[in-house]
Formats: sequence, C-alpha cells, structure tokens
Amino acid sequence: MSPVMERLTDAQDRFIGAVDSARDPMVNGVRRVAEWVDERIADRELPSLPFGDKVPSATELAENQHRFFARLNDSSHELVAAVIAAGVIPDSPVSAATPSKASQPKTNNESKTDKASVKAA
Repeated sequence: MSPVMERLTDAQDRFIGAVDSARDPMVNGVRRVAEWVDERIADRELPSLPFGDKVPSATELAENQHRFFARLNDSSHELVAAVIAAGVIPDSPVSAATPSKASQPKTNNESKTDKASVKAA
C-alpha cells in the first residue's frame, strides 16, 4: 500500500473510531432526554393520529435508510469504476513531471483538424 493510501486508511479508521466511541454517550444522552420528556407528559393523554397506522416505525425507517445508502454507495462505486475504466481518470499514479494529454499544446495539424470539424458541424 502506498504511503498516501496508508495515511488515508489511517484517517478513515480514526474517523470510524470516533463515531464508535461517541455511540454510548449519544445513546445515553438521547435516553436521558426521552426520560425527561416522558416524566413531563406521562400523565397527559396524547391525541391519536388518524394516519398513525401508516407511519413507519423507527426501526423500519432506519433500516430503509441504511439500505438506501448502501445502494447509493454501491452505485457511486460502480460509476467511479466505469469512469476509471473509460480512461477519463488514469488508474495509475501520474508523475507531476508528466503533463496530461489534455494540458499539452496542440500541434498545428490537430488545431486545423479541430477547426475543420467545427466548420463542418
């Protein structure tokens, strides 16, 4: 693995670690807020919603969103792979000393060909 990929992977691992380490404090904080709210509304009758049976449960909603983002991630991965395969983005590292073809000046023949194709169109 290249040094750049090692650093990138290390940063990703630290990010995931931070998310994981925040899980318990976040869940405990939400639990305390829910208990606080419950203490204040426990003796009140809450109105029923006429469409309450059509509202998804929190678990259904969370699972649906997880599936959506997994599909979105897969789709974006396929897009990037297709772009790389099409040669739009080079798959191998490009040396800073090697200019890309797009940045190289056109020769007179290429310039004339481009102008002729524009006129023909």
